[in-house]
Amino acid sequence: MWWKSVKNWTVPLISKRIHEIASMGWIKVSDWHEWKKKDDGQIGQAIERLFAVPENNDELPDLGKFEIKTLRTTSSMYTLKHRSTHYKGMNSRQIFAKYSYPKEDDPKYSKLYSAFGYRNFNQPLLCDEKCTGKEGKCGHYFSLRSQLPGEIEIHHRKDGYLSTLNLKDVWSKIDNVLFISVDARHGTGKMEEEFKINSALILDNINSPDSLLKEGILRCEFSMSQSKKFYPNPKDRGHHFRMSVPKKLTAKVERFNRVWRNCIEIYPQFRED
Repeated sequence: MWWKSVKNWTVPLISKRIHEIASMGWIKVSDWHEWKKKDDGQIGQAIERLFAVPENNDELPDLGKFEIKTLRTTSSMYTLKHRSTHYKGMNSRQIFAKYSYPKEDDPKYSKLYSAFGYRNFNQPLLCDEKCTGKEGKCGHYFSLRSQLPGEIEIHHRKDGYLSTLNLKDVWSKIDNVLFISVDARHGTGKMEEEFKINSALILDNINSPDSLLKEGILRCEFSMSQSKKFYPNPKDRGHHFRMSVPKKLTAKVERFNRVWRNCIEIYPQFRED
C-alpha cells in the first residue's frame, strides 16, 4: 500500500490514488471510517482514510498543500465554517438588534435568518413575497466583500459596511483543493451508505480574495433567534459560511476556472494543460 507512506503528495500521485479508489467501484463507508451516528460527513472521512489522512487532522491541509473536499453529486452546498471569529465592526448581537424581525409563529420574539453572498448593490433588488415584513432586513440587503485573504466583510445595501469576520484558519484550506464528487446510495449518513467517485478536480491558487464571492461560491447565513429561554439575547448559532457549487461537472469546471488559476481534471480524465 504505497499511498500510506506518501509524505509529499503531488498532482500525479493524487491522480494515481484517485484512479485506484475509483477502480474499487462502490465502497462501503463503514469499511473505512468507524460509524457512530448518522452524519453527512461520513463519506469525506472515509476518503481521507483512503488517503491515509488521520482523523482530527484539522490544523494543516490533508495532502501536503491540498485540502480534500468531498461532495455528493446530489448536493451543491457544503459547510466551510460554522462560526467565524469577529474581527471588527458590529458583532453578531449588534447586527441582530438592528436587523432582526418578528417570528411568524411568536411575534413577541425576533429572529434573523438570512442567507446571502456577493451582491452588486447597483443592481435592482430581487425581493419577492417571501421578503414581506423584512424590508431592509432580508438576505437581499446584505452582501459579502473581501479585500484580504481570510477577511470577509459584511455590507448592507443602505447602511454600508457592518463588520469583518476572520476566516484565515480555513482560507488556506480552500486555496489549494482536491475537490471530489461522489455518487452515493443506501441513505445519506447511514451505516449502510456506499459511494463511488464520480469526478475529481485539483483547484490550485485562488485568483483573488473576492473571486469566490463574485462567482457566487462563498455564502454566509445568519442564524439567530430569540426564545423564552434566551430572551432578550438571541441564540446565536454563528455566521455559517457555505460553499455553493454547480452539480454538473462541466459547470463546475467552467466556474472553477474563473476562481482558481489552475483547474485540473484528474478523474475521469487527467489533463496537465
